[in-house]
Amino acid sequence: MPTVLLLDVSLSMARVSSSVSGNTHTNTTPTSTSDLHFDQHEHEAEQKKQNGSGSKESSVTKLSLAVQSVYRFLDELGHQAKLEHVALVIFSSLWEVAVPFTRDYDTIKETILDIVLYDKTCLTAAFGAAHDVIQEMWSGASMPCQVVVITDGLVDVTPELFSKLEDSAFPSNYNFHMHCVSGMSEFCCHQNIDKLTKLMESIGGTISVPDGVASVNAVEKLMEKYVHNAYKIYSGSLHCGSLSSTVQLYPPPTSAVKEDDFTNEELQFPHDLSIVGFISQQDIMSPGCISRHMVLALKETSEMMEEDKPEEGRIASMTVLLHGALKVESYVAIVKIRAEWFGMLHSWADSKKKSNLVLSVFKPGVDSVPWLGSFKMLNCLPTHTEPIPGHVVQQLPGLPVPVSDKKSYSSTSSSWLRQATLQADVQKLLRYGRKLPEKLNVFYKELNRIHKAAVSIGFYQLLAGISKILERECTLLPPNAHPDASMQLQHAAGLLSKKEIQSNINIIIRPLDTNFQNK
Repeated sequence: MPTVLLLDVSLSMARVSSSVSGNTHTNTTPTSTSDLHFDQHEHEAEQKKQNGSGSKESSVTKLSLAVQSVYRFLDELGHQAKLEHVALVIFSSLWEVAVPFTRDYDTIKETILDIVLYDKTCLTAAFGAAHDVIQEMWSGASMPCQVVVITDGLVDVTPELFSKLEDSAFPSNYNFHMHCVSGMSEFCCHQNIDKLTKLMESIGGTISVPDGVASVNAVEKLMEKYVHNAYKIYSGSLHCGSLSSTVQLYPPPTSAVKEDDFTNEELQFPHDLSIVGFISQQDIMSPGCISRHMVLALKETSEMMEEDKPEEGRIASMTVLLHGALKVESYVAIVKIRAEWFGMLHSWADSKKKSNLVLSVFKPGVDSVPWLGSFKMLNCLPTHTEPIPGHVVQQLPGLPVPVSDKKSYSSTSSSWLRQATLQADVQKLLRYGRKLPEKLNVFYKELNRIHKAAVSIGFYQLLAGISKILERECTLLPPNAHPDASMQLQHAAGLLSKKEIQSNINIIIRPLDTNFQNK
């Protein structure tokens, strides 16, 4: 899930926290802020004079502890979940995106060394910045996200702050966490720790504070513990007949709710997945799903010596074989997750040169793909049968539900994961509508494709919205437009507004038969 790091760069972060020099740590990250670009050399010189040259304690600023915490977070995330997108946002009374969402964690490590300090801390601006950054990149409230605030705890928690955060109405899938670089025994955090805890609980978040005086090891251990608890890896076994492989699903799947007539049952995602069959991609089309996960092969852990291990590219992998076969044959694999809970494995292309094996998880139930019928009724077609004398063998269709009418054209599957993709399809339909009646066939072809895709995923609001757009388009036609254009647009808008059209996937919207088409 995407992560936003909110780093406090207020003036209070320049304060010095004393830690015993014996708490060493072998890391390439800076342990003092002398390399950072803010002017505190005079303050450090005075601190050295007070401690003396033979002192066993070293001066570490709050900002240095915060930088060390970010380094530890990125290092642990690289081992735990290296595919996560991370953004760095610095804040005081205002905020700024230092590094947008990226998987290159070294960029964040380099950028954090060039930060400067500003005025006072404002948590309202910080949480609002996280929400804006997430919505700008992912544009959806259904995307679970992590928001990590790294601060010294010197925040003026007032009733106005509580009311502002409650009025913000953050999505329920936002996970907030505050990582404090001030210890429990320090004055600034001791005064605010109870109020900060209540503040984080009001938005469903958590807070971690080091015991005693904050040190490099203390803040690193807290950050390491948080990463291991918040970013859990899913690993399971994928079985296909006698073959099996250990796989990792990214992002980790969550539980689902099976809705019955009177009860709702929560189903946990298991660690054993079984492929029960294969079906053509044209037959299953693009059904609705509750989540999608990238399938990655995990390396086998063995006790072989390094010189005995073969090269990684030459190790046999069932997932690579399965991905290649599904991509070449244009098939999908039906996966049984639990009893009456299914999904499908298919090839997903991010670009023209790269594709991945993806698991699409259906809604729990045997009829989650309506046009296939019940999954319990699907069976393997016999490859050969013994002929019966005097009996004519009839060729059966590939699906249990026969197609009532023959399609005059093929329709490709639609995927609306991003807002831009959906907007492009609607604009394409409008371009054809403005060129009626010359583009009559392609206009209705595109209209039926959008209708079928919207009904298959239950996106009925889209059909109602397109109906209003087409009605408005009729009023914007130029005076010299063909009369048939206005009639066809009104005809399509009227059909899309009907509930029987919006709920039936098998209905084909046909052009209006006018006298202009015969001329």
